[in-house]
Amino acid sequence: MLPNVRISSTTPDTTGKTNLTQEFSFDDEVFLIGNDVNASFNVSYVDYTLYYELFDNGLFSFDFGLTARDFNGAVTVTGDTTGIYDEYCYGSEPVVCITTTDSVTPSGKIKTDEIVPMLYVATNISLPLRRLSVFAQGDFLLINDHSLYDYQVGLSYGLVDNRMGNFNLTLGYRVVKIEFEDLDNLYTDLEFKGAFVGVIAHF
Repeated sequence: MLPNVRISSTTPDTTGKTNLTQEFSFDDEVFLIGNDVNASFNVSYVDYTLYYELFDNGLFSFDFGLTARDFNGAVTVTGDTTGIYDEYCYGSEPVVCITTTDSVTPSGKIKTDEIVPMLYVATNISLPLRRLSVFAQGDFLLINDHSLYDYQVGLSYGLVDNRMGNFNLTLGYRVVKIEFEDLDNLYTDLEFKGAFVGVIAHF
């Protein structure tokens, strides 16, 4: 009756740059039209999944459960460095003026530390070739506040399989969608996707 436990960690990281065509506000910092703005997204997350193997006959398996995705990190936006000039004059004849300069770099940073619930599903289908199988796995958001999904498909090859556990070499393709709608005042619309190679340990 006790569920299986699965814990995984992911660290998506990306940067971007644009020239503003309209005024932009981020973390109470105002970025003006014409400024070059750099954005850095560095929000990692840990998945804590409880799931049941609803079906497993050695050739086909299907898992179903719930994931608590724990987000932690920050998004930082940095603008152009601009100079501020001040002139101080004193005396009467002759007047002496001193000019001072200073530089200011507008920057805003929004941190997030939030846990969102997700639906977890996974399946594995053994192929006729020994130790080779096809797998698919995904986490999908249970609430409508944000648009989040994370799924992967690929091939798995069994390296070790004994009483202590098994180790599989995997090759696949993964897609992660992160669209926040006011998550700790943070709004994003990002998608990460690409091929991967990994090793999975199952005890």
